Amino acid sequence: MTSSQPPPKINLFQPQVCVVDFHHARGPEVEFWLTEEGNRLYAKNDWSLLPFMALSDGAHARSEEYSWFTLLDRASAAGDLDRADVAVRSDDNSGAGEEGAVAAGTGTTPSPAPTRARTRPGDTTLFGIACTRQTRSDSLKNKSAEVTRSSVQKSVVVVVGDATSLAELKTRLGFVTETWFGQNDFTDVEILKAFQDSLIKADDGEERESSSSSEPYFGKSPLFSFRLSLREVIHDFRHQTLVLVKALLLQRKILFFGSSCEQVCLLQFALLSLIPGLMAHLEDCAHPDLETVIETQAELRAPNASDRAEVLSYMGQPLRIFGKGSVFMPYAPLQHLDLLADYDTKSYVVGSTNSLLLQQKEHYADLLVNLDDDNSISIQSPSLRQALQLSAADRRWIDALTEKVVETWDEKNPFQPRGMGYQGSEGSIRLAFEEYILSLCSSVAYQQFREAVAGEQKSFDSIARAVKARRSAEKEVMRAEFDESTLAKEEEEAEDEDEVKPPKTPPAAGACRERSSISSSIDANTLTLISSPPRKVDLVAQAYDPADNALDFSPNFLSAWQNTINCQHFLAQVQGRRIFDLVEPRHPTAGGFNIDDLNRRLVQNLGDLRKQYNVDERYAMARGRAGEALQASRERWARWWSDLEDRRRNKENDEAISQPAPRKHEWEWKCWLDHDA
Repeated sequence: MTSSQPPPKINLFQPQVCVVDFHHARGPEVEFWLTEEGNRLYAKNDWSLLPFMALSDGAHARSEEYSWFTLLDRASAAGDLDRADVAVRSDDNSGAGEEGAVAAGTGTTPSPAPTRARTRPGDTTLFGIACTRQTRSDSLKNKSAEVTRSSVQKSVVVVVGDATSLAELKTRLGFVTETWFGQNDFTDVEILKAFQDSLIKADDGEERESSSSSEPYFGKSPLFSFRLSLREVIHDFRHQTLVLVKALLLQRKILFFGSSCEQVCLLQFALLSLIPGLMAHLEDCAHPDLETVIETQAELRAPNASDRAEVLSYMGQPLRIFGKGSVFMPYAPLQHLDLLADYDTKSYVVGSTNSLLLQQKEHYADLLVNLDDDNSISIQSPSLRQALQLSAADRRWIDALTEKVVETWDEKNPFQPRGMGYQGSEGSIRLAFEEYILSLCSSVAYQQFREAVAGEQKSFDSIARAVKARRSAEKEVMRAEFDESTLAKEEEEAEDEDEVKPPKTPPAAGACRERSSISSSIDANTLTLISSPPRKVDLVAQAYDPADNALDFSPNFLSAWQNTINCQHFLAQVQGRRIFDLVEPRHPTAGGFNIDDLNRRLVQNLGDLRKQYNVDERYAMARGRAGEALQASRERWARWWSDLEDRRRNKENDEAISQPAPRKHEWEWKCWLDHDA
């Protein structure tokens, strides 16, 4: 069977390791590569910004920092290989390198190229991960003469051929870097050599075969070892998580900012992993000119339902978020601003730790995610803000998913739900987003199929207006029928009352006719108001209509998504296929706004207000202060009462002391009387 999206190709690229040093005068620079192949790779490609991506802005303020980035790997040509060999030989003859596998590299970091280089067929994307640490220079055993500052900052970098292996590399790289720094001797690179050899062996062995399978991440969570789970993303961003995923589908300029480069990068990987199969197909994300041309033909035969990868491929997955005109840079230094501002760069997903970009966010971002500002999301474009507004069905779906995560949240172990259940786990979150995206694709494909059958093409805005007008007309008809039935029922009840009710005695002669007419009119109005039941407002969603299957995803979003490259590529891939026979073409929680949504929204808004204004903390603080004030008043009352008792006793003592003693003759006379008696 010919598939629309082939499985990830086996990348023959072997992982390479290098060390980046921060020089006090020259700034970040590549100190050396562990292999000759790394030197050759560095000489062939223009990686002048690799040191700046490895040593992120603000890394000096942390004991350990990670950064992820993308690199453009140019196709090897004969002339390029000759020039690379000459560059490597010149570096080796310069005497800056070490014996054996450790090569000196380029010695100094080349200056960033002012002009943008164009890509060629065969160019692809490589992925880098860097672990940065620093130590005091006075603790080094072999201190170099160029070390003049009190601390030394270095970064160990690993360059790999695909993004699916970055998860396990983070833990291994952190352990190796910590051990290397713990030696206090940077001239001893044996542990780095062993690390390089283990990467190559794992690349050629069973681990590589398992990572290059046709189903690279559906079986396990690649972000669990990243120390950032999807549960944390859902817990922190709530319904805004779906807004960010929809923004990715619309291919706009998205900027992630935060003081922690690790958190900024991991959030981007977490969001990309929610799109089925995208993490295994990022070969075109390093440069806006990259575009992998895949020649396919429409497959009319249904796929094997037991083969998950085959079903997803038949459904046109993964969506081509990054391709011509799109860039993905988990961490982008300021030197990449020229590439981001280039005319050919239509969309990107980038991360930054430099606050200078916040001052120019209107120029560089359609959507800004600020992790330092309580995970705030600001949308600069009004059209994008309207397109990303969640529908009632969207909000109902993401609120249900968020509720499962919140109910099973465990502060001690945020990666696993409380009780180790399935609800709210990583797997359930991924499958929920997969169902959402497949339902979206199926609904749009079904709409295109209906237009092809009817021979008339309509926009989602016109369909939404027509559906709204039709539903309004249906409601008016229902209300008119309800009014007619109510009026008929009122007339029947009035006739029954006239038959049963005894006749009234005629009014006395000479009574005021005006008063009787007014009272009769009042009685009639009162009878009408009492006999007519209250009219109910129809808040129940209309029955499911296959013609309106896609509108629950928001017409504004669908209109904007149809104009994106990834949607056009998807529709071209599934043309002639009835993918809506595999996945029902409707929203997972289809339906209009109802009373349950209103109640849930009120509860959530109250919860958000409590969280925004710290109601619980303020209540606890006020309660503590009230308790302290009550305790203080009790102590004051006890002291006052004790003082009062002391005064009373002192007064009694004073009175006893002040009473005059009996005179001597009186005492003698009293004793004499007692004796005579």
